[in-house]
Formats: sequence, C-alpha cells, structure tokens
Amino acid sequence: MIKKVIASILFSFLSLMWFSPLISQEAVKLWKEISETKKKELIAYLKANGKSPEDYVIEKFARYDIVFIGEFHHIKHDVELIQNLIPRLYAAEIYNLGIEFLPYEEQARIKRLINSDKYDEDLARSLMFQFDPCWGILNTWMS
Repeated sequence: MIKKVIASILFSFLSLMWFSPLISQEAVKLWKEISETKKKELIAYLKANGKSPEDYVIEKFARYDIVFIGEFHHIKHDVELIQNLIPRLYAAEIYNLGIEFLPYEEQARIKRLINSDKYDEDLARSLMFQFDPCWGILNTWMS
C-alpha cells in the first residue's frame, strides 16, 4: 500500500464554494460584520496556532495517508505552494505525489522524479513547462 500520497485537485475549493448547497451566502461573514470580541479571539488563535501552508500540509501527513490540495492553477501563490512542497515532502519521507495536471504520457518521467534519491528540479521544471507553458510565465495569470 502506498504509504503517503498527496494529490492536487483542480478547482476543488472553488467548486465547493460555488456549487455546494451546503455553503450558502449566509454562512460567510464579512470581516466588518464580525464583532470586535470575536475578531480578537480569531487573531489570538492565529497568532498562537498559525503556520505556513507548507508546514500545515506536512503536518497533515502525521495523521492522514492522503492529503488533497485544491488549487486553482495560474495563481502565483498556488503554483509556488506546490513548488515549495515538493522538496519538503521528500525530506519528510513522503515519496508519492499525485497531480492532475500532467498527462499520462509523462508517467515514466514523473516516476523518475518522484522515485529519485535526490530531487531533480530541472526534471520537475521540464515536466511542468512542457505540459503547461503558463507555469513558465513569471507571474502567471492571476498573481
């Protein structure tokens, strides 16, 4: 059985926000609508418990074998999160990465990247830029 897997799913977060009947406009409050007491409570919680997105994802693997990351593509910080995670996952002995934005035809090179004893940034870049040249745009579509 695969020890640990990370999968990135296109539009998952946005799909939930836009299409889920479980999430209504009433469930989302604007910051200005939240009481000052609640704002202070939320800020204190974030100061005490906040962490980087990379740390958050890595920590999830202590409890879960599979972690899904919903990201929109073509938003600079989403692309950078996945980029920053790859070497950190490897360092945390998480060797399986499932992503839905590479073609099946690249599976041999993908396996070589994931199963290598050393992270090969050139190969990772080659895979991403060959399939989706927008990843090569400095600021992507929506930075």
